[in-house]
Amino acid sequence: MLLLREWIQEALIKGNGFLEIGKSKNQIQLKVVNANNMYVKRNKKGEVTGYNQYVGQMNRLDPTKIIPFEVDEIAHLKISAVGDSAYAIGLIYPAVMTVDNLLRAEKDMHILNKRKSNSPIHAKLGTKEEPASTSDVTDFGARLEYLHNQHEWATDHRVELKVVDFGNLAEKFTALLEHDKEMLFYIFQTPASIMGKANIPEGLAKSDLDTYERRIQSIQANVERIVEQIFKIILEMNGLASKVE
Repeated sequence: MLLLREWIQEALIKGNGFLEIGKSKNQIQLKVVNANNMYVKRNKKGEVTGYNQYVGQMNRLDPTKIIPFEVDEIAHLKISAVGDSAYAIGLIYPAVMTVDNLLRAEKDMHILNKRKSNSPIHAKLGTKEEPASTSDVTDFGARLEYLHNQHEWATDHRVELKVVDFGNLAEKFTALLEHDKEMLFYIFQTPASIMGKANIPEGLAKSDLDTYERRIQSIQANVERIVEQIFKIILEMNGLASKVE
């Protein structure tokens, strides 16, 4: 069961799960293979003729590092396959850009909040009659640069202090973050009501749950179809030619 979980998780994340089937007398041994190093071999008609595992360095191709497998030696589980492609895209790849945008927006929000959590002070020095010199501006700016807990200020008539208000920074990101989260719900085909992010009637929430369960059942049916191939190999090794369901 743990091996199947690892195999299915590999397929959900990467789109392709490869389970190596090793035959030994009347027993078989199973091992999950890293999908990053597996390649599907097909003929001109698109029929799968075998699999290759590359164990060499990825920056250059070394033919001696290729391990070939027959069709019945690999159980290939595809999640979210597109057309007749030899590979599937899984659940994570379609969401990569949205996840990246969400993480970047959250990072930018915290950076701006850290930088602008206080209200910066703008000091206007001098008047038309008594203009401030460059040294005056530099000296006063140095005092503001090292400002810590100084709340009271005493200045003459030539200094005007104002607070620069950037508004509510969090509100500027609220719509963006909510949009990205909603897009993730759509991509993962997970109802927002299940995640506790939707305020909807009980009847509609039950309908969302039923839809989500059917989505899970469709993935389970896809897994069962591949697992049946493994059981078929076990039966044939024991001299049984029965239909597996």
